[in-house]
Amino acid sequence: MRADVAVVGAGVAGLAAARELADAGLRVLVLEARDRVGGRIYTRRDERLPLPIELGAEFLHGEAAETMRVVRAAGLLAVDIEGERWRAERGRLFPLGDFWERLSAVLERLDASRTPDRTLDDFLAQRPGGRSLARARRLAREFVEGFHAADAARVSERAIADGGNPGEDEEEQRMGRLLDGYDRVPEWLAAPLDDRVRLGVEVRSAAWREGAVRLECASPGGRALPPVSARAAVVTLPLGVLQARPGARGSVAFAPELPPAHRDALGQLAMGAVVRVSMLFDRPFWEAEGIGKLPEGRSLRRMAFLQGSGGDVGVWWTASPSRVPLLVGWVGGPRAAALARAPRQELVERATRSLAGQLGIRPQRVARWLVASWTHDWESDPHARGAYSYALVGGSDAWRRLARPVAQTLFFAGEATAPDGRNGTVDGAIASGERAARQVLRALG
Repeated sequence: MRADVAVVGAGVAGLAAARELADAGLRVLVLEARDRVGGRIYTRRDERLPLPIELGAEFLHGEAAETMRVVRAAGLLAVDIEGERWRAERGRLFPLGDFWERLSAVLERLDASRTPDRTLDDFLAQRPGGRSLARARRLAREFVEGFHAADAARVSERAIADGGNPGEDEEEQRMGRLLDGYDRVPEWLAAPLDDRVRLGVEVRSAAWREGAVRLECASPGGRALPPVSARAAVVTLPLGVLQARPGARGSVAFAPELPPAHRDALGQLAMGAVVRVSMLFDRPFWEAEGIGKLPEGRSLRRMAFLQGSGGDVGVWWTASPSRVPLLVGWVGGPRAAALARAPRQELVERATRSLAGQLGIRPQRVARWLVASWTHDWESDPHARGAYSYALVGGSDAWRRLARPVAQTLFFAGEATAPDGRNGTVDGAIASGERAARQVLRALG
């Protein structure tokens, strides 16, 4: 098969690139190893639940301009999350209405131009803000390890300072979700591409020279498929797949290998780990009186987020603003990498114990109310190999170096190459695909 441009991966980055290139009149072929589009957007539906279940990306972060363009064009419904944040400590629950202020009090002290760069651990070891910010520093560590899925002992101070702190900007603090399901975004991007998106095609190797690429392909079962030849390739594979050892499931062998600058950039980025468990209950039991040791006159009826440092799963959120008895448990960073190795049933049991501990009730009661649960092991998924990327010390500009074209023939996109600190977001992935498409159009004239 021949094309002007081959796009490897049908996540939103690949689909956004393919759509722009097809609109410009180029012959485009999208090759996707999975049996669906969307990549790390993975939406499930169940008749017991009126809302879609997100097992991958879920939130709209900040302005999310690129994603919102798709939302409006596709006629989708996006809503803001405006419920309350709560904190669980030593068996008691406290409102956390000043969450962003506490977080900013620490993260605003990060230095985006610090030389030499250092880890977040090294930054926190200097006790910025002194004794008065001791709790805020703990909150900052939890935020970076959870939200950024990063290891505080490895993540770059400069990278977090440059794009990982929403600060006091209310627009950047804003969070929303799609009531129609996040999978509607890649579906809309893919719709006009029709049969130019080939599912169940694993790219095993990419032989390239300036102006020509040949991709050797196989089915998920290992059966050889016809190779694809093109003038250029847009590679949107997740960072974990690009870093996979040669011969590993899902990996792609480049011949010749990528230039030293790109290999160095890959070495200065890491794939973060995330575990999430979506749990449907027969009632919103957390709203009942007598659940949790709360301040007098308060309840959890408007709870959107619950955070705590104890247990295996420290962060929970509701389906707010929808009133559905669904809670999602989340843990990121090194703890997630360890927890991901647990069998599914054990994972659900540990999540149940964590939730019960934060709410101050017996795990057996929570287990009795549980109707169903869903999770996906992104760590073992050969076409993801982790959740999303973060920069290591010295790698705050690695995304920029990875995004440079190779011989005007290989172009890289995906959230790991997203600008302005938007790695790990759908918005950043779409922006990276559009940027790669512009690079291809300039290269091919």
